[in-house]
Amino acid sequence: MCGIAGGPRQLTGDRLAAALESLIPRGPDSQGRIEFDGLEVGIRRLRVTDLSADQPIVKGGPRRLAIVFNGNLSRVDELRTELEHHGHRPTTSNDAELALLLYAARGVEGLRRLDGQFAFAIVDENARSLVLARDPFGEKPLFVSQSRDDCGRPCFASTPAALQVLVGRSESRESAASRRDARRFARVGFFDTTKSCFELDARAVSPGTIEVHGPRPASSKLEIGAFADSNETFASSIGAVVRDRSQSDRRLGIFLSGGLDSALLASEIANAGIDALCMTLDFDDGRAEGVKAEQIAGRLGLSHERVHVGSEALDELPRLVAHYGLPLGDPSILAVHALSLHASKVHDIAVVLGGDGADELFHGYRRMRAWPWISRVRSCMSPSLRHRIGRATGAGERSRARRAMGTGRYSALWSLASEDTLNCLFGRDHADADRSLEDAPRDASAVRALELSHYLTDDLLVKTDIGGLAAGVEIRAPYLDQRVVRHAEVVRTHTAVRGKLPIRILLSERLPRELVRGRKLGFAPPIASWLAARTDLVTSLLQQGEAYFDVREALRIRDENLRKRPAHAQLLFCLASLGAHAEARRRFGHGLEPCASFAS
Repeated sequence: MCGIAGGPRQLTGDRLAAALESLIPRGPDSQGRIEFDGLEVGIRRLRVTDLSADQPIVKGGPRRLAIVFNGNLSRVDELRTELEHHGHRPTTSNDAELALLLYAARGVEGLRRLDGQFAFAIVDENARSLVLARDPFGEKPLFVSQSRDDCGRPCFASTPAALQVLVGRSESRESAASRRDARRFARVGFFDTTKSCFELDARAVSPGTIEVHGPRPASSKLEIGAFADSNETFASSIGAVVRDRSQSDRRLGIFLSGGLDSALLASEIANAGIDALCMTLDFDDGRAEGVKAEQIAGRLGLSHERVHVGSEALDELPRLVAHYGLPLGDPSILAVHALSLHASKVHDIAVVLGGDGADELFHGYRRMRAWPWISRVRSCMSPSLRHRIGRATGAGERSRARRAMGTGRYSALWSLASEDTLNCLFGRDHADADRSLEDAPRDASAVRALELSHYLTDDLLVKTDIGGLAAGVEIRAPYLDQRVVRHAEVVRTHTAVRGKLPIRILLSERLPRELVRGRKLGFAPPIASWLAARTDLVTSLLQQGEAYFDVREALRIRDENLRKRPAHAQLLFCLASLGAHAEARRRFGHGLEPCASFAS
């Protein structure tokens, strides 16, 4: 619900104001800044809870503390009761104050029990330290520069774009590394930002991590701890979580597809008697879930609206890339952003619930269930057959499965193209360096861990965070609450309970069978037809990407897509996104803020 940034004046100079300006879409309602001990921190706030409260929040006395906070906490009533019991009475209803008071009362250890979606920074004047924290799944982004001041404190920001503005052009990387990372991005459509932020010499704070930067004590990292087991049923847990994550002083919305995950959230909203508007996207080419979603909302007694979107949504890609500061490889971000814009501008909705995380936690993806079979088939293959089948072209499920059999890499099930296609685009020189996702999980637990740590964190949560907050809408994921995660662990460890059965059973008690069965279409747009309809834009973006890939090969893939051969449509989208990033970087190199036009 906010954008935060800050760092030592020794490194930032007077650039914090410009960095905060780039974060205006994330926090259009207010701005705040404070400086002490050589550290300056600021925030652009989207007011969701306690609309009169402002940040940064400062606690005085002999040991001054300040916090800038993005997101919201779970079980805040419990936290308030605990703090009051220990003599710390909150003066606002802002979650940021709860985190600051926990730190004041118990130090860094007090922060380890937090749950929810959050990223925040605490300035501790007495210790001369900067404390950075990020929620367990990385729902909220937080990036830090590699450079430090004399006390070992870095710069930080909610987006790579804002961090780039904050540190200036000195943090840029060389083109050879950029081409290598561009290939990795095009292969799967996302970055592992804990290891690389493309051309920016920075990294993301790892999910579920608290980092302490300062001279006393030396910089350190701690993990946010898991909660103790509970005897609550799945039904009572999901109900409590949805009520928690629905807390807002602004109107609430639900992104309702025709699938199980969002339908269960909607049913919990209805059970709690919370007023919320269900919204569903219908794509103009006739691929729509609005009818089924409308029936679900009607049976639950909730308001519903169908929103139509077409290829014009693609025009937002350059601005979204400039706002984020990295290429974006998931076309669904266009759908999320279009629906978020509608929610914000038409209905003044600032908080939306979405179903992210359920598939990863409850083994909802077919590729997760297919991996054991793929591994067994691979074990029966000769080396030469593995080599041949691992070069399968295309990006459909069968092509990805063949590449996974050939290479033995689970990440091949995410792949957008074969190694041969990537070699044509990026050259063979960087092929051996493309080893960032080598894992071959041996069991269901390892498969789930890969999906959670990479596809969920690096793709889906980036999509919802940027797509939503670039329109001034915070999208919350109730399934990622630790209380739900515990029940997913039960599903994983008990062979008698498989996949999404707990969700399906609970929903079957509330909706007719025909509304619970069937595959969902979700938010994946018809990107091949959109790219064909916006040929001029796509061509322009591809031509901007010559520093990263062979433009002639990219134009050949564009022509294939125009001839109704869309095997590499998402790869083409990634290449266009790389071109959009290159243009944003050029604007920054000429002294123009890459996202200034977006912020205005």
